[in-house]
Amino acid sequence: MAQWQEVGPDVFYTTRWPVTVSDEELRWLEDKARVSSRGRARLCAHPDPEAWLHEMVICLARTSYVRPHRHQRPESAHIIRGAGDLVLFDEQGGVRKVLPLSDCGGGKAFFVRLAEPVYHTYVLKTDFLTFHETTLGPLDRALTEFAPWAPADAPSAAAFMERLRADLAAANRA
Repeated sequence: MAQWQEVGPDVFYTTRWPVTVSDEELRWLEDKARVSSRGRARLCAHPDPEAWLHEMVICLARTSYVRPHRHQRPESAHIIRGAGDLVLFDEQGGVRKVLPLSDCGGGKAFFVRLAEPVYHTYVLKTDFLTFHETTLGPLDRALTEFAPWAPADAPSAAAFMERLRADLAAANRA
């Protein structure tokens, strides 16, 4: 898509005004997430990392690992396509709460707002999960804290996610 310029790995900005996102662009974003080494891609509707409000359309592929993390700012997510669980953890890495999410009409909540810092990650139920995320800017990576009990590297991350999926499935059977 010519109107979206890649400014970092799998991160795209536009200078178009007003900013709109079409179904065609969502399919394009899925294609980007599919071939991304990180299994994700994002469209930034805000003009730059210094903006006071950050709005992004993020697409996660099922292969994506979102290392459990928390922010020192509120954030919200509105599910556009797909389904998955937003898993909230306690300080030690125990599952505190599982929020089933899906797009509107999918039978689950389609909007979530985290107003307080809580470790979280996504576990996808569909090949892709696309959502509109909103948070305050400017971008300050120091305000994101990765869970010390969650692996950072790919081999350990795969085992962590496999164990988490099994734990969630077992909890659903109980």
